Amino acid sequence: MGMIPTPQVPAIGMKASTKLFFDKQAVQAAMTEMDRKALWKAGGLVRDRVRRIIKRRGLARISKTISDRYPGAGPTALHKLGVISAKQRDIIIREVQFPKPSPAGSPPFTHTPESGHYASYLGFRRNVWYFYDESTHSTVVGPSKKGRMIPYLHEFGGVLRLRTWVYIPQIKTKRGGMRSPITMKLPTGQRPHNQTHWRPMSQQTVVQYPARPFMKPAVYFCSANGSIARAFRNTFRVTAGSRGGGFTIRRGP
Repeated sequence: MGMIPTPQVPAIGMKASTKLFFDKQAVQAAMTEMDRKALWKAGGLVRDRVRRIIKRRGLARISKTISDRYPGAGPTALHKLGVISAKQRDIIIREVQFPKPSPAGSPPFTHTPESGHYASYLGFRRNVWYFYDESTHSTVVGPSKKGRMIPYLHEFGGVLRLRTWVYIPQIKTKRGGMRSPITMKLPTGQRPHNQTHWRPMSQQTVVQYPARPFMKPAVYFCSANGSIARAFRNTFRVTAGSRGGGFTIRRGP
């Protein structure tokens, strides 16, 4: 049995042109139809496995319907307007500020909202790509650059510097005082979506990320259960030599 490939995830996410996707004419012309289908299927198997093992957790958010009706209103303001309950407000604030991580050594959780939310496109779970690498005649599978440093840190572990951002709600309490500030931490260089509410602080912290691999387990799983091998079934042809003295193994039907 051959060696199982170990995925290599760049520190800034995988950069690949959409011209290298398997449905593009140039890619289809670069290989036989049988090779293209096998490589395309193998890449899809690994990608789908990655999406299964990254579970959704802590996804309480303001719904798109409410956001459209009350643009710019946060959970505290919506609670004051009677749109959401105090419990819903507290859950949203807690899960946005303090998302629960997965245990070290296990695949990470995704905290990215569903489709329709402004941040829905950022999650690397739904941005795992696979494309044709013409230099090695192989399929490359991994998270896109939308995930920035996070996919790399999860896969291999590492250190990340975070900057603190603060938001002071312009809403008074029942006693007339201002509400307590809300803080969150983002990687240095990354900014909140709504910068009119949030202000950066000089405070920075360094966080150690334990390894939470997701690409390597996905590749190993698809290799161990034989699904990758089945993707290449019937892609080789064995023929007898011209004088019966040997056999030739080649690509093709």
